[in-house]
Amino acid sequence: MRLDLRFTYRPLEDLFCQAIVIFSFSINSGLSGVMKNMDRKMVSSISDIINEGVWSGECGEKLLFATQEAIKADKLLIHGMGEESEYSIELLRREASALGSVLQKMGINEFAFYLPVSERFAPGYLMHLETVIKTLGNAYLNKYKDDPVTILKMFICVDRGHMDAVEPMSGKLREIYSSVSDFSVILDKYSWLTDMETEEHAAGMLI
Repeated sequence: MRLDLRFTYRPLEDLFCQAIVIFSFSINSGLSGVMKNMDRKMVSSISDIINEGVWSGECGEKLLFATQEAIKADKLLIHGMGEESEYSIELLRREASALGSVLQKMGINEFAFYLPVSERFAPGYLMHLETVIKTLGNAYLNKYKDDPVTILKMFICVDRGHMDAVEPMSGKLREIYSSVSDFSVILDKYSWLTDMETEEHAAGMLI
């Protein structure tokens, strides 16, 4: 299996891939900035479902959208992380593992993910980001390690405030996956641009 990791600062809606994954804490305190922006791109599809009481971001709760070209990716998957006050690295590892199983069952091997910065763990954000990368990457490697055809392309969406720390992390990942014969890490230095809004409306479902 080929493992292709790409760190990017591009807006999620601009990424061409099979699925965008957003980890989200409980929405009891409102939508995060990333979720608000995605909701705008999806013409309020996310907030409509939340307002109907269908999804609240409880731990393990997933909400899947067919984006219908509202964004570049085919699907949008929002993975609930529960209350931020109950968040821990152990919870993150467990939920990332569960997410990997869901993505594999859906036949998705090209996706981007965004992990919100928890105020409680802000200094250790990159360690948590690395945990998600390794948990997801290892899940695919364990399943497809003897398959020379399968390619896992994972976009890691990074907040600009952590830009300077990404390069050292990429070096660490190269060491971790040095035994993978076909492995690459790409740092995408991209300037933020604002896209025009789309008028497409997407349908969401719990999974």
